[in-house]
Amino acid sequence: MKKLFIGLGAIVVLLIVAVVAVPFLVPMDTVKEQLTAAVADATGRTLTIDGDFGLSVFPEIAVSADQVALSNAPGSADAHMVKLKELRVALQVMPLLGGNVKVDSFVLVEPEILLEVDKQGRPNWEMATGTAKPSDAAPAADGGSGGAPGALQDISLGDVRLDRGRVIYRDLRTGEEQVLSDINLAVKLPGLDDPFSVAGDVTWNNEKIALTVDGRGLRAVLEGQPSPVKVAVDSKHINLTFDGQVQAPQPLKVDGTLDVKSPSIRELAAWTGNPVEMAGTGLGPFDLSGTVQVRDQAYAFNSAKLAIDSISGSGDFAVDMSSGKPSLKGVLALGELDLNPYLPPEQAGGDNGAAQPAAQAGERAPAGWSDEPIDMSGLHAANVDFKLQVQGIKVRDLKIGESAVNTVLKDGRLQVDLAQLKLYEGEGKGSIVVDARRKVPTIEETFSLTGVQAAPILHDAAKFDRIEGTASSNFTMRTRGGSERALVRNLNGQGAVKFLDGAIRGINVAAMVRNATTAFLDKSAGDTQKTDFAELSGTFVIRNGLLDNQDTKLLSPLLRVKGLGKVDLPKRTVNYRVEPKLVASLKGQGGESDKSGLMIPFLITGPWDEPSVKPDLTAAVGDIAKDPAKAIENLGGAVKVPGNVGETLKKSLGGGSGGSGEGSSGGSSPIPDAGKALKKLFGD
Repeated sequence: MKKLFIGLGAIVVLLIVAVVAVPFLVPMDTVKEQLTAAVADATGRTLTIDGDFGLSVFPEIAVSADQVALSNAPGSADAHMVKLKELRVALQVMPLLGGNVKVDSFVLVEPEILLEVDKQGRPNWEMATGTAKPSDAAPAADGGSGGAPGALQDISLGDVRLDRGRVIYRDLRTGEEQVLSDINLAVKLPGLDDPFSVAGDVTWNNEKIALTVDGRGLRAVLEGQPSPVKVAVDSKHINLTFDGQVQAPQPLKVDGTLDVKSPSIRELAAWTGNPVEMAGTGLGPFDLSGTVQVRDQAYAFNSAKLAIDSISGSGDFAVDMSSGKPSLKGVLALGELDLNPYLPPEQAGGDNGAAQPAAQAGERAPAGWSDEPIDMSGLHAANVDFKLQVQGIKVRDLKIGESAVNTVLKDGRLQVDLAQLKLYEGEGKGSIVVDARRKVPTIEETFSLTGVQAAPILHDAAKFDRIEGTASSNFTMRTRGGSERALVRNLNGQGAVKFLDGAIRGINVAAMVRNATTAFLDKSAGDTQKTDFAELSGTFVIRNGLLDNQDTKLLSPLLRVKGLGKVDLPKRTVNYRVEPKLVASLKGQGGESDKSGLMIPFLITGPWDEPSVKPDLTAAVGDIAKDPAKAIENLGGAVKVPGNVGETLKKSLGGGSGGSGEGSSGGSSPIPDAGKALKKLFGD
């Protein structure tokens, strides 16, 4: 027995001596050749070591190499995919006999890694590999742990770090290139059941980013069990923290809380190379927090708290990528939404300070509709179900009350429902449907508005101060087409507008009737003129882009106004007739719009951006000339006729005092010279 132990001891000593002596007996050049051959066989790439190379196998397997490089994919302009100044690896031998991996050091000094995608979309990190020989040993039922002979029992990492690294990503298809420089990374792992950490920093776009990862129990992660982890990313432009647990690898499960902050969205976007072109001063501080849940390709962000500038809100969001097309679902509730910080400043000059159109600011913008195809392919990019509720919205001076919008996008069909809209003491609702499931897209829209105060909303929205009253409206529209021009040409629909108990500011229609020859020329009265009305309403029908309105009416004491005509939307022209009439009636709302009286119509014709507005005196004279006696009678004292024209007309008609007058036959008779009398009526 003693001789047996002596023999075994001698064998062990010989083995140790042999292991220690190998590096001295085998030339390093031969070892390098064998190593480079093995790498070439495994990857199809060439490994070169131009500096010192060292190898020892006991009491630890240690490799040191300087000036190491791995060749790039064939056809690349850069010779090497990986280069590093120094490589230091030390692995203890004896713990391996017990299934333990103890790495004393794994150090990469100044590594440079090039990740490149060529013009055909092939990444250089895809390498040719040799044919692996199937293993005769069946895999352990417990996934490689649990004490089976040769199974991994534990891992311990000593000095594991990367110093002053550099990573370049280049896409030759787009010309994009990103560079991570000054990469420093250190890993601490006493054991698979002990706390572990990763800490480091990197420079990107001239700014340093610090990263820390702290976990507990790496064995649980390797065995597919949940394990606590904390992640923090700190930089000048963005800070991120995650505190939760991770379960990997398949399927990936993540649960925890996430907090993302940025002092300025604009500066963050500029730093990432995507500067914000939007005007205004907004997009400053940003804060987002909530709970994160990941289930393989399904992601959820719940109990979210969002703050951008002075905007704050809460919501829940989910994204499912499992079907190939992203499916998004969310609910977001915001407080007061002031959009003014995100709008360009208003331009000085023009009517009420409004921005000037191109025609007034310089060269005229080209008129007409565009034939450029409208790209609606984005409606097929994802499916969306999103609900937005806002306590209030402010755009310039326009103030919108509590509002709710529901958006559903499904396989190219977009439906947006305005479920709630509070607006200047009124309410509105509506919907729009854009269907791009067929070759030619269709659009349908409905909208209704009731009880809105016209004067303040028109003033706040467009600095328009010409109409006051309580407004209600409704319309339905539908069209189809692949360009702006086609959509306008194929537009069909109908609608109605009504204003009650209001006024038209800046014009006195009664004065126009009394003195039609000067009412269109006299600007001295300015905005002091007003035409009160009890009702202003009308309906319209659109057929193939031609808007037809035949029943616009204004009802006011002593005044009736009719409007009728057409607007050719494809040609952008208007042909409209307004018929104001003074009547002997004090009824306003509910009065007869066709009551007899004195009427001086005027016409609005021509291109709608420069229409011609002028009185139709020929029609007015013709109507009075047909029956001047009745015209005077219908006035009923509503009009104070200037000068002695009234008396002259009466005499001409054979009535009143002062004799029969010129051409009188002593009774009712037509005016011998109606033209002369009408000239006197209009002040000539």
